[in-house]
Amino acid sequence: MRQLAVVFLVLLLVINTNWTQAQTSKVLYLTFDDGPTTGYERADFGPTLELLDILDNYNVKATFFLPGESINSWEAPVLARMLISGHAVGIHSYHHGASFVDAGMTDQELAGEYFAARGRVFEILADYPVALEIFRNQPPLYRRPGGFPRLNNFINPTRNQFLSSARRSTANSTYDYSGWNLQYGDATPMVLRYVNLGVPLEPVSEPEQILINEAFWSFLFVGRLSTGTQSNHPGLSGFRDSIDEAEGLVILAHDTFTAVVRSWDVTLPRLMQEGYIFDILPRPGDAPASYIMGLDDHPRFP
Repeated sequence: MRQLAVVFLVLLLVINTNWTQAQTSKVLYLTFDDGPTTGYERADFGPTLELLDILDNYNVKATFFLPGESINSWEAPVLARMLISGHAVGIHSYHHGASFVDAGMTDQELAGEYFAARGRVFEILADYPVALEIFRNQPPLYRRPGGFPRLNNFINPTRNQFLSSARRSTANSTYDYSGWNLQYGDATPMVLRYVNLGVPLEPVSEPEQILINEAFWSFLFVGRLSTGTQSNHPGLSGFRDSIDEAEGLVILAHDTFTAVVRSWDVTLPRLMQEGYIFDILPRPGDAPASYIMGLDDHPRFP
């Protein structure tokens, strides 16, 4: 009886510890848009491969939003690696620029772009059945290029009756992450100007890489550059103990330039020191075919 009591107490302690960790963990959802980016007709080097190596090194999982037009025929091993390594793969439309709000695509055209890009992933992974099955069983994820402040209509069950029944079923189970909480700064003009990365020339020197690392960390964590230039969000530090942090913060980044990607080798351990852990989308509290979040100019922070 005494042994049973000891076992019960140990189990209670483990359960309580896990519950406490679940309550106190700060979860970040790293999302990388616009890839994969590899060498021409080669899938063994390039920014996306370097990023996957860095993520593996820190055992961090991320979500990749891929435009269909960016997935080259030789990049099947890259997509397979993403999925088999535990990352999530979402859709970033098919033709990236044509899907921006100001391009004027109709709901029907946006839906066509979405399903064409999904079809491209299935096509590319045809010779990788394990990865293909993982993708097939992952919750469908979508992000409109440029972002969007509300649910995209072709995912809205009350507005997507123009879809076939099969496509409507997929759309109704799709999570729309066309918004985010924070940007890493790698698509933000003020940051790119600061680190002279309007059109990045690579490779960069070691001092330049250090400058890049520090600029992205400062922008992400405190929302300003060392010059004092302030962003339109408070940085991660401004979300502490907020409802958003409790839900898990979604960070927008890109895997298109080597110098930017290499900065994550500095950023990730710093985030871990701050107590953050990482996971793939969807977040536990989110629901498919419903509005999730707007853009990074969060209404709580003017």
